[in-house]
Amino acid sequence: MSTSNGVSRERSLVEEISQNLANTRYTFGASSIQYRTVLDMLKAYIADLEKRSAGLDGRMTGAGDSDVEDLILLLERELKV
Repeated sequence: MSTSNGVSRERSLVEEISQNLANTRYTFGASSIQYRTVLDMLKAYIADLEKRSAGLDGRMTGAGDSDVEDLILLLERELKV
């Protein structure tokens, strides 16, 4: 399932995070503390990914860029709910 560069594993991680957000929103509601906590954890995870994949010049190095972008899009979508 996972390729040598981990793309399949990362894709499934983004899908899993998306499903967990949807489940939390459905179970507790978009304004619940539980849902907001999950969003805060996602924000922290994105910040950590950006920090880890930033090059010396402060730009993304390319490794994991699409994962970070996918997670940012997911977060933006969820914040609109």
